[in-house]
Amino acid sequence: MATLTFSPHLSPRVIEVDSPTTSISVQELVDLIRAWEDTHLGLDFPYLIDAAGKEALGGGVMVGITATLQNAVIAFAMQGGVDSSGTVTTPDTTGKVLIDVAATFIADGILAGDTVLNVTDQSITSILSVDSETQVTTFGLQSGTDNQFGSSDSYKIWNKVQCEVAGGNLVAVDEAGAVMSPFLPTAQTHVLRSSSSSATLQELDAIQYGAFDDHVTVDTGNVTGRAVAGTIYPTGTESAPSDNLADALTIAVARGFDEINIKGNLVIGATDDISNYTLIGQGATLNTTKTLITLTSGCTTTNTVYKDCKVTGVQGGESHYINCVIGELSGAHCHYRETALVGPITYAASVGSTHTTDMHECFSGNNEVTLDQNSSQLKFVIYDFSGQIKFTNGTHAGSITRIHMNGGTVTLDATCTASTYRITGWCSVVNSSTATVDTTGLIKNAVWDEALAGHTTTGTAGKALSDAGAAGNPWGSLITGNTAAGTFGELVGKKLLTIAKFLGLK
Repeated sequence: MATLTFSPHLSPRVIEVDSPTTSISVQELVDLIRAWEDTHLGLDFPYLIDAAGKEALGGGVMVGITATLQNAVIAFAMQGGVDSSGTVTTPDTTGKVLIDVAATFIADGILAGDTVLNVTDQSITSILSVDSETQVTTFGLQSGTDNQFGSSDSYKIWNKVQCEVAGGNLVAVDEAGAVMSPFLPTAQTHVLRSSSSSATLQELDAIQYGAFDDHVTVDTGNVTGRAVAGTIYPTGTESAPSDNLADALTIAVARGFDEINIKGNLVIGATDDISNYTLIGQGATLNTTKTLITLTSGCTTTNTVYKDCKVTGVQGGESHYINCVIGELSGAHCHYRETALVGPITYAASVGSTHTTDMHECFSGNNEVTLDQNSSQLKFVIYDFSGQIKFTNGTHAGSITRIHMNGGTVTLDATCTASTYRITGWCSVVNSSTATVDTTGLIKNAVWDEALAGHTTTGTAGKALSDAGAAGNPWGSLITGNTAAGTFGELVGKKLLTIAKFLGLK
């Protein structure tokens, strides 16, 4: 929220919008000024502002707010400092073209409207256009000794920051009641006043909040062609995505959002903290990646959720992956849902025995995925996995891995020496380890190693097999009673009798 600094002793009185705020609504100005008027100091001075409007017209539509400053003006705090400086290398007697072969005007962020000072002759002007990294065209120097760009003249350039008062009408009157400008110019600022064009408006905050649709959109590669810098609305919406993660996170904090929608790819920097955010990409499969998120070592990702994207790099805290593709990832400590694992994935060695990595309905890529347990105590719960999965470096006795397979192969590498693996479901097991391996829960073992003695329910396969086993040698049993038409017993009986007659046996 913005803060204001008041200078009530001046005439007109000055109300400064403190840095770094560059955008404020008329309603917010009214609220903050009236809050100051209610303070002990504010009560000693005449009131600063009148406001009218905001009457409800129904359907969420309200009369536009008009605020009138009483012998007072709004000033935005001076912004920034020198953004570019150097020495003129090609003289220009007209004072309009500044050339410096060592300059980087575009990289420095110099824009039309920025202020240029010729330090040598103390002349000043504004930039008309940025022609290249080494040249700008100005409106022409003035107020100096010769108003020229002389060879070896020293210069400085300042950016102007655009500031805005929006969401209603703001006017001002002086102490005699005459209309005056409601703004006091300050260094390196340019103020826009967005007035209501009609007698009605909808709630500004509600309109802006709805435009975000509960998330901030970021497009660092400008794949949409609409990405912009800054934090002033509509930056961060689908129509004007933020072109960098830092601004997107600032907007998310200010608006109370915890979802970041990503257009194209995104690199999470070493100092970035995306803890407790949900990052939603444009989709990723084993064959096509629309959004690739790269985690740089040092980033913080505690309780971060990733959806519909491919993720690689160095994880910086426990994370959740839903409908993703996981490429080469280290420092992992994760929860996966319906996610493809390409790998290799190396888990955090420092993770304690109280932590669990779980996978639900996941699958390997086109080849075997390797899970390097990295001698950690981390426990694994893997349910309904399909494909080929290989475990390495399971050397901690406290690490227990429970795997339920829907088909495929589980490979236990020779580097697995102390962990415990309990494997159930449908799969093959390739065991080169000296770890504790329990495969009694595999369906093929559970069926064929099942004891028949306990199967007593009439009509079940287990009951039939149990009865047959108790009946003795079937080759020594008469089959004459097995004559029900169409049964296996009738067919076998008839065939055996035919053979017996042919051989002359009775």
